[in-house]
Amino acid sequence: MTSTMSESGDESWTRKSAMIVALCFVLNMIDGMDLLVVSFLAPTLQKEWAVDASAFAIVFSSSLAGMALGGLGLAPLADKVGRRNMIIAAIAMMATSMWVSSYAQSLSHLVAARFLVGTGIGTVLACIAAISARRPPPRLHRAISGWSAGRRAEPGRRSSTSSR
Repeated sequence: MTSTMSESGDESWTRKSAMIVALCFVLNMIDGMDLLVVSFLAPTLQKEWAVDASAFAIVFSSSLAGMALGGLGLAPLADKVGRRNMIIAAIAMMATSMWVSSYAQSLSHLVAARFLVGTGIGTVLACIAAISARRPPPRLHRAISGWSAGRRAEPGRRSSTSSR
């Protein structure tokens, strides 16, 4: 089996590769924080808009539906337009939608804005997973990619960092 190389072509970390993986990690944290903030704001918005918790659940569902659309529908376009360009466009969409959601005056407006935020999040997450999986040296691919536990538990598989 042949060893896989990092995108930089060698088997050691470069400063650029480490910074790219770190930036992907930070983007992932920001995406998670955005979803968490809405859960803290929900009780206040429910009270202000006189909406019960079950009716407000659609806000969370719309974010998840948007994430599915972004990850499965838009992120694959990154192969054509480039992951960097796709991430920049998705972050711009997320930022704009977050700003719009801060001015939402009704549940339907918030649902629409959160759907667009979720679409951006799903797109970014899929793109940064692809980027961060290619950057580290082969000995760290599984640790950085986050899929090592499933591969180790799979019967009949050797736990190595070699390519298929």
